[in-house]
Amino acid sequence: MSLRPLVLLDASAARPPCTGVAWSMVELVGALASEERDLRFALATPHPEIFAGLDTAPGRAQWELIALPPGRLAAVGWRLENLARRLGAGVLHALTIPPPLRSPCPLAVTVHDLAYRSLPGSVPAARRLWYAATLPAGLRRADAVLVNSAATGREVAAAFPFTAGKILPTPFGTPAWTAGREAPRTRPADAPFLFVGALEPRKNLDNILSALALLRARPGSGAPPPRLRVIGAPGWRNRALLARLRREAAAGAVELVGYRDRDSLWAAMVSARALLFPSLHEGFGFPILEAMAAHLPVITSDRGAMREVAGDAALLVDPESPRGIADAMHRISSEHGLADRLVRAGEARIPVWTWRSTAERTLAAYLRLLDVRTDGAN
Repeated sequence: MSLRPLVLLDASAARPPCTGVAWSMVELVGALASEERDLRFALATPHPEIFAGLDTAPGRAQWELIALPPGRLAAVGWRLENLARRLGAGVLHALTIPPPLRSPCPLAVTVHDLAYRSLPGSVPAARRLWYAATLPAGLRRADAVLVNSAATGREVAAAFPFTAGKILPTPFGTPAWTAGREAPRTRPADAPFLFVGALEPRKNLDNILSALALLRARPGSGAPPPRLRVIGAPGWRNRALLARLRREAAAGAVELVGYRDRDSLWAAMVSARALLFPSLHEGFGFPILEAMAAHLPVITSDRGAMREVAGDAALLVDPESPRGIADAMHRISSEHGLADRLVRAGEARIPVWTWRSTAERTLAAYLRLLDVRTDGAN
């Protein structure tokens, strides 16, 4: 009996702490491992400990975890090409950009966003140049371009028209770590607003801080002045932002927390007034769904994937308008029944985004590529 086809997943970019792109890899692998399919999988990563959940996944018998040696990213494509050839892979799936420029089998790549093009100032120069030099050729080589939202699909098709016929939407799901946790429906009047994200330009903290200042300057209503709790990894291109955050912290307006594990993040979410997530650009937006799972009202951007993920279950604002952000914050604090309506709408929104659906769409992409390979061999 012939062996089932093998899919090699490239998770070479996954490293702790798991946020954003790395966490999507963990979620996708867990969802794929829970599906019973006539496929085998190999997962290549320099940090196998991130995927420890594979040990208990229902479909773990069909998975092989391969520890990549540490090394420069420039060597990863060569290693993957040789690994795919040695394993006899039927499909190679790069779980983020840029994909390998060469592959002995059909190649799929997941594109999370193109911030390096749409907001070049938000991306470190070396990374921006690397993407610009390698991504166009990698996307030409790819047989399927998987995207995490319809907004990302439109962005990719507009930037690289030659990809239009091979873009396959595989929208992400609500983070599994939020399931089954308890969350109150009401918060005290002095609960802080909450920001979650890396401290980098794309997350728009400067405009959030300006909105907070506008709100604190409004005539008082007897309620405690609004505060902002900031949770996030250190980030980049943020020297002036960090100085501003420290000044605001010294004045008592901001609590600068830093990165926190998921238990601590949940505790912060269930004790906050609302999530502030008016990013300038996102490929998806996990914090929106995490907040909704925590019964936390959401204020997010009226553009791209954020509007797509939030739907009508959040207050949508122009992220470049501090006054608009401040007005939304004021509404959450003062408009009777608004927070509860948003919480209820958020509960209904969560089931729209499931990792099972992501896995099913991704598996369909693999089977399509395997069919193409089989047809080509006949």
